[in-house]
Amino acid sequence: MQVDHIDTPVKRYSSGMRMRLGFAVAAFLDTEIRFVDEVLAVGDAEFRRKCLGKMGSIANEGRTVLFVSHNMSAISNLCTRAILIDDGRCIQSGEPRDLIQVYLDRSAADSDEVETGVFDLTQRSNAYGNRELIVRKVELLDAEMRPSSCFEIGEKLFVRVHVDGMADTRGNTIGLIIKDNQDRWICDINNLMSCAGIKQPRSQREVATLEIDRLPLVPGSYPLAVSISTGGPNGRRDFVECAARIEVIDSDIYGSGASLGRSKGVTYLEGRWRIEGGDAATGCPGRRTAFASTCAAPGRRSVADTGR
Repeated sequence: MQVDHIDTPVKRYSSGMRMRLGFAVAAFLDTEIRFVDEVLAVGDAEFRRKCLGKMGSIANEGRTVLFVSHNMSAISNLCTRAILIDDGRCIQSGEPRDLIQVYLDRSAADSDEVETGVFDLTQRSNAYGNRELIVRKVELLDAEMRPSSCFEIGEKLFVRVHVDGMADTRGNTIGLIIKDNQDRWICDINNLMSCAGIKQPRSQREVATLEIDRLPLVPGSYPLAVSISTGGPNGRRDFVECAARIEVIDSDIYGSGASLGRSKGVTYLEGRWRIEGGDAATGCPGRRTAFASTCAAPGRRSVADTGR
């Protein structure tokens, strides 16, 4: 915590500043058991990194850390045992990796919206800003602007976010974060990155649309998070951890019949191989050999197969 705020009354602290203060006090108490509840829900990346490092060092000293969180990546990295709790009841306990998958499967099964591609986000709470809900609804749309949650690799995708009150604060940005099933950050994009203009004059209710020309994800299930922020360590005004979920299915993206499964990472590369003779590849004069096409039709040989 910065020295500049040492004389500021706690009642004037933001939620992020209060969490920083609380964690700083708890981190240096000499207790055998630490109870940490959603400490990573606020604050900037540096604060979260310090929290994880401190909890890890406490656990390595042989003391117990009871860590409550919806951050699957942090649970996977920190914990040696996990307990899944639903509505105050212990559902299951065991290895963190196994429990994470059970949690994600239950979350997907509990939502009928996954089938339709339309996600209502009004029945939730907001821990940021003035706590009013800004992100109200998310729609996943195909190239024909039809709602869907299931897309093929390389398919066109529109993510439409309905917001209320985003224009109330100057400098707000809206961003989309794509994660994998272990809650690991894959990529993100906000309207400033893509130099997107905001239509003027502003309205209380607005619709922000992200157009993805070719979906770069391999088959799997991916949670989408939506963030409204003004920038800075305590600039979040609304954040929805799992605002929507997209199911990506396989397709013949390379035109060769090759399949991209979950073992092939999380994204695919668009490109073509070119195979030439050594002289041609280095730019040296000499005999140039033909290169193989990306794929050959069944029963036909490529140029390289013929030996020419």
